Amino acid sequence: MQKTIFLDIETTGLRHKDGHKIIEISVVEKEGEQITRAYQLYINPKRKIDAGAFEIHGISDAFLKDKPTFDEVAEDFFNCINGATLVIHNAPFDLGFLDSELAQLKKGYPPISQVCTVVDTLALAKELFPFKKTKGRRFPPRGTYTLDALCKRFRIDNSARNKHEALMDAQILVNVYSALIKEKEKQKSSPRQLQQHVSMYRPGIFKPQGRKISQKDAVRIFEKSVIDANKQESTTNNDRPNFGPKQ
Repeated sequence: MQKTIFLDIETTGLRHKDGHKIIEISVVEKEGEQITRAYQLYINPKRKIDAGAFEIHGISDAFLKDKPTFDEVAEDFFNCINGATLVIHNAPFDLGFLDSELAQLKKGYPPISQVCTVVDTLALAKELFPFKKTKGRRFPPRGTYTLDALCKRFRIDNSARNKHEALMDAQILVNVYSALIKEKEKQKSSPRQLQQHVSMYRPGIFKPQGRKISQKDAVRIFEKSVIDANKQESTTNNDRPNFGPKQ
């Protein structure tokens, strides 16, 4: 059975191209529905942590002074993730740092995306809850795709999360990913007819009685038309099954 690994890192700063390094790697490993392992690894980056980064995660230079360096843990870490499905929130950030650190070792490590299946929960959330522009404003509001915002959307308890702490974030990500997958299945099972035809009723195009309507009203009108048609068909032939939307 292929394992799924929920992964998060913390760093000395925002850009690995500016020489910033990984200071924490946290992993929650899952096989099927069972969490089989969870661990947190601190790393001595051999450089100072930016003040802005410290404000985010609260990990100090003094705390990391006696921790192993990345080259000391790289082999075990790579063997752990090799062949797994990696679930990461904002995967390009984490993979950018990990690939950079592995490449600097010059030991022939391939890019992680070549040996793992990578799932970016940030990209998945954007796919499921896309931004909409209405009169110059964007919906959903800014911050919708952060872990905190997704926890709020799915009613996931994240009250213990005060700072960006990688192990806590990886553990929260397990629940967020599960909720996103359920949402994706829910959207797939929505009435296909509605998805195909709702574009016919874009605001400003469909004008009942000469007035413009909103997208929300357009969907409501279309749903009602489907239900009314099903009622009429059912009255005409009660023996035929009704596969229309449930009221």
